[in-house]
Amino acid sequence: MKKPDRPDRKKRPVYAYPFKIKLVEEIENGYLSLRYASIKYHVSRSTLDDWRERYGKHHRRMKDKNLSPEKKIKQQQQRIDDLELMLDLQREIIADYEIATGKELAKKSLPKPLADAVEKIKRDRQKSK
Repeated sequence: MKKPDRPDRKKRPVYAYPFKIKLVEEIENGYLSLRYASIKYHVSRSTLDDWRERYGKHHRRMKDKNLSPEKKIKQQQQRIDDLELMLDLQREIIADYEIATGKELAKKSLPKPLADAVEKIKRDRQKSK
């Protein structure tokens, strides 16, 4: 005998695999905090923790073991290019902030090589004005 559906019982939502991967990557790359992602997408933090274990960096590393050396090198080079682009963007944002507000943020809170790079960007921008 089949049990009747209980109208008072909630059904668990089903999320697509690409959505899970995208969300985990955004959390791991620092674009979203766990708390903010939970609120924004209406997914519990424990569910997000489970997804991070299943689909996070460790899971991808296990899949990467089966890749050829050429593909691994290509992926790593792409990751390096992405990180360098993000670093350049962050330097420019900090330089723009310092120019707009007049506050010295880089010297106080960044390592010397990064602070020097921000100062160079600021000098270049001030020369071009």
